[in-house]
Amino acid sequence: MAELEYKINPDVEEQLIKNPYNTICNWAENRIHLTGGKVFQFLALQPISLISPDINTNGYPTRTNFHFLLVGPPGSGKTSLMKQLRDITYNPFMFQDMTGARVIEELFGRTDISLICGDVNTIFGDMDLIKILEGILEEKAVARYNMRRDRSFDTNAIFTGACLPQSLKQNIKQGFLQRMVPFTFFHTKEEQIKIGEWMTRQMFNMDRNLISFMDIKAYYKKIFDIQKEQNDKFSKIDGYLVSDKAKMRLMQRWKQIFELPFPEDSYLTRDIQSPYRYLSCSAMLNIFNREIVKQDGQRLIVPNDLDLELTEKLFSIEMKMKFHIMTLNNWVNNAHGKEVLRLYEMISNDNKLGYEFKQIGKIFVEEKLNKKLKE
Repeated sequence: MAELEYKINPDVEEQLIKNPYNTICNWAENRIHLTGGKVFQFLALQPISLISPDINTNGYPTRTNFHFLLVGPPGSGKTSLMKQLRDITYNPFMFQDMTGARVIEELFGRTDISLICGDVNTIFGDMDLIKILEGILEEKAVARYNMRRDRSFDTNAIFTGACLPQSLKQNIKQGFLQRMVPFTFFHTKEEQIKIGEWMTRQMFNMDRNLISFMDIKAYYKKIFDIQKEQNDKFSKIDGYLVSDKAKMRLMQRWKQIFELPFPEDSYLTRDIQSPYRYLSCSAMLNIFNREIVKQDGQRLIVPNDLDLELTEKLFSIEMKMKFHIMTLNNWVNNAHGKEVLRLYEMISNDNKLGYEFKQIGKIFVEEKLNKKLKE
């Protein structure tokens, strides 16, 4: 990460040290009304996931890195959200319409990278690029050989992508949905009016927000320097001290997802890692106000009840998102003939689904109907 000369406003620095998570979410919401705060529930933690210590799992490392897929209709703010993330995260690398070979050349020799793709649909036509991303997401490594050179290397990265709802089925087909945290958002007409009113109030006004993206970037940089042992005042964190009580609480929360009627072929074991990533990253984001203990020569950060509560909230959102997307996809795949139209009516009239998932369900059904018409 390039050196920053920027000095945080002392008042802002105090806010960030006391409550970095809410401060960052509020900053995002003040930039994109009725959207930024919701999305940055996750994105506030994602840069920290890149530099947090791995989770020691019986002697084997479990990565803290998590990856994010933002799903929304045209004009909903996806591009602006990607730019917000680019402005504050570590070593951003925005790419779109690049070949796998070009991406490898750009990434070779680099690490601690934030990969940002404004349209993941552009990835699906390039199997080389898909394989490269799979390696980065799963193994923190890129493996590619050809007749001229070996371009195999380890790299530490996080990935954030955006797509239209119409691309969701392709994400499921390629297995991306299982490797990422999906977040879908649609705005009702009432919400669109509120956003328009908010935008009108911002027109021709000077930016009076006390906090700038440079403040947040500089705060993340402080934690980066600590973890890279480039800070004279703080020593790096080597791991976490999590009580058995906290682990049992998270396991019970994970067990609750089996109460949801996921499709029978769903395999949910890997999802038990997700809450521990949120827990670790929340504690690390709060590095300046969390307890740190020394044990066996290591400095361990101790997540507290606030980290647990946030973890439970985020994990619940993630799994409900996955449940609705996978269930809707399964319904549509198994519907044939007139069943497809009946399914469309059921989705439209099922108030339990909620507005966002109704929109996704309708799009899935419409795609299937259009495909049938073309055959």
